[in-house]
Amino acid sequence: MIIGAVTGSLSYCVLYLSYSALKEILLGSAAKAVQIILLTKLGATLTNAVIADVIAIPLYFALRRALARSFPRLRGNG
Repeated sequence: MIIGAVTGSLSYCVLYLSYSALKEILLGSAAKAVQIILLTKLGATLTNAVIADVIAIPLYFALRRALARSFPRLRGNG
């Protein structure tokens, strides 16, 4: 669970930053401007990913048991 959440967050960061770089390059931005934009977005994106994982992982473990009791058919037993 933890490895999946972190891998998903990091994959999103890479894809988002790649998209942003390609978009800026296609719009004709200078290389230095693209570098500054990406560094700014990198900090914000990684901060968001860490916050999301820190909240989502414990929340999943807290809600997992209650959801399993409420929806027993989803566990594959019926």
